[in-house]
Amino acid sequence: MAQVRLKTLAVIAAIVAVSTLSSLGLLVIFEIAYRMVEARAGYPKADALDVFRFKPYVMTALPPGPADKDSPLGRYFGISKLDTNPGVAIQVNKQGFRGREFPPPQSKTPGTIRLVITGGSAAVSWNIDEKRALDTLLAERVQREFPGKTVEVYNLAGAAWKSFQELIAIQWLALPMDPDVIIHFSGFNDSFHSYFWEPDIAYNAGLFEVLVQKEVVRLRSGAREFLNDLRALNAMKTWTQPEPPVLDRPAPSPPRSLAPQAAGATPGKMATLPNFPLDLDAIAARSDFDPYGRRVADYYLRNEALMARSANLAGATLISALQPSLYLKKAIGPREEGMLRNPNYAETVNFSVQNYLRIKAGLERLARDEPNVSFIDLSSPFDEIEGDVFHDNVHFSAEGYAVVADRLAAKVVTVLQSRSAPSPRN
Repeated sequence: MAQVRLKTLAVIAAIVAVSTLSSLGLLVIFEIAYRMVEARAGYPKADALDVFRFKPYVMTALPPGPADKDSPLGRYFGISKLDTNPGVAIQVNKQGFRGREFPPPQSKTPGTIRLVITGGSAAVSWNIDEKRALDTLLAERVQREFPGKTVEVYNLAGAAWKSFQELIAIQWLALPMDPDVIIHFSGFNDSFHSYFWEPDIAYNAGLFEVLVQKEVVRLRSGAREFLNDLRALNAMKTWTQPEPPVLDRPAPSPPRSLAPQAAGATPGKMATLPNFPLDLDAIAARSDFDPYGRRVADYYLRNEALMARSANLAGATLISALQPSLYLKKAIGPREEGMLRNPNYAETVNFSVQNYLRIKAGLERLARDEPNVSFIDLSSPFDEIEGDVFHDNVHFSAEGYAVVADRLAAKVVTVLQSRSAPSPRN
């Protein structure tokens, strides 16, 4: 009898062992297959090392030359597959920036109008083909207003850049071009990325730090953390869970740990869900993100003031163009509404919007105080557009870039006309 029981237990143990090994084997196969499909779907994790090249200081640039849709840059650039045309997805100059080659120093000729635009990926026109990129549209619109001049637009923007990187780019590369106008088309990255880490940390450096910390935690915690890193399991959780109705969820009261005297010690600890449409007055009056939130806005405004002084050295006008955000759009399209339900975006809305409002007020003051600074808030043109013009929470479709180019070109023309007008006599 005992032998029968032992044989039975042995058979059960063998079946459990074979089932466990088979399940693990299937899981491994599923994970490998999922990662291969994920990469082909437009998320080339390994290609990121080939796409973002380090430049001096804390800046990054792109690999020079034209990129077709099958190259590492083309695949990374064409993630959305919204607007890229067959063939060349993006043209990158020798310095690693989108568009035409930068001119040599002291090469500007009479009759030439030079514009330089810097900012993050929205200024790069991420996911948009060459013909409909912001710098191309801007050059066409300004050229129509000055037919007797030669209008040149140089793109000095970098994906995920923040204001201190844009300041370095202006001082290092824009000033030698002898520009007439420097356009700082930015504001979102400082407000949004600073939710996750300090405002003076570049996005790429922050991601690298997070990946290292994550790997350390995984090695220390063993199997549980390893399972949490399985993308296939995470995807299955997402597929099986109902979509959270963020738009209809009431905003919770701030936790006690976010009281004004305790807030902001560590980025990423300030998540609150929003109510849409946003009550901008209520968000502006909040104090639970301070003092950290105020430090984020002050840091951006300090860098903007230094940009104004840098532009003044070159005799240029600085246009502070506060870039639009999906959070502030009043008429939401059906696809945009789905994006606002994304919890990865939703938890940062209140923090980002409050920073945006403070930065806007600060840029308005700077434009009043500095004669070579002009301010434009580009969110208002999107207020009455009911269709989908945002690809995600900050990047636009081709139609969205056309709206931005129209308003920005009008501001540039006004600035250039005021620069050429004779000074009033005393």
